This record gives sequence, structure tokens and C-alpha cells, in this order.
Amino acid sequence: MPAKSLETLSGSFRVAPPQYPKVCPTEAELKPGEKLALYDFFRDPYLFYTNRNRVEVIYGLDDLKKYLNLDERVFLFIQEKDFKKISKLLEIPIFVLGRDSVGHRDILFVSNRDIE
Repeated sequence: MPAKSLETLSGSFRVAPPQYPKVCPTEAELKPGEKLALYDFFRDPYLFYTNRNRVEVIYGLDDLKKYLNLDERVFLFIQEKDFKKISKLLEIPIFVLGRDSVGHRDILFVSNRDIE
């Protein structure tokens, strides 16, 4: 299945957003314009806490491999259970930059490049 893109509507957060997930990057880690995606799930708070209006959602190992093989530095939120599966299958380095439990999910914030 090809990658999808989701956008928030203006004013979609009419109530207080959920608690800030510790896994979300700081502005120093994720600069405006840098690519960010979610692997095989989507939740609105990730848009809110990363100050994004849209984010790519990647489905499938082939699309994930293409994304992480880009020449530029890219970032990804991925569930830990998925990371354990795909990290054995992908033959590329993936750097874990953050980890947190968000709701019932253990989420990792990863990149194709280490912190500079």
C-alpha cells in the first residue's frame, strides 16, 4: 500500500490536547522542513506536538525502506513492536532518538542518521 498523507483541519483541537508525549522531539532535534513520518499508525497529537499540519503515514516494508534510505535526514515515529520486527529485516542503520509509552503503545522516535 502506498504512503499516505494526512492533514489536520484548522481548529481541530477544541479541547485541551493530551499530555505531551516525551517521545516527541524538541525543535532542536526536528527542524521545520525536515521530513517526518509515522509507520503503520496515525494519531492527531503527533501533528500537534511536532507543530506540523501534515505528516506522511507509511505502510509496508518497501515504502519504509525507501523512506529511510533517503539521502537527507528523516524522522519516524514507530511502535516498538514494529521496530523489533523491521529492524531485523532492514539492512540499514536506524537510530533510536527517543522512547515513551503513549496510551497503550510503546513508541520510538527514530532517524536514519544519528544526532549531530
